[in-house]
Amino acid sequence: MRPHVLSEREERLLALGAVALEGYDDAFSQLTNVDMKFGILRDEKGRERPLTQSTYSSFLLQRDRQVRSRPSSNSTKNFRTTNTPWQPLFPIR
Repeated sequence: MRPHVLSEREERLLALGAVALEGYDDAFSQLTNVDMKFGILRDEKGRERPLTQSTYSSFLLQRDRQVRSRPSSNSTKNFRTTNTPWQPLFPIR
């Protein structure tokens, strides 16, 4: 066996585990892309923009530190306060 190559049995075990872990990713995507609203934030120029999965990173690239910190605060607050059947999947303290 070559270094860093798993046996067939080990590869099968990893493949089976991946199927179970995909469910968590699918649930997270459904929740954050459709069910949750993360609010409206102002960018550096004072424009109101919705906070979504796709705009999240654009807020992190702003020069103003306060603008960069808001996406994290808003999304974490939303996870804590959203009352959905998904909540047990995402334990945030």
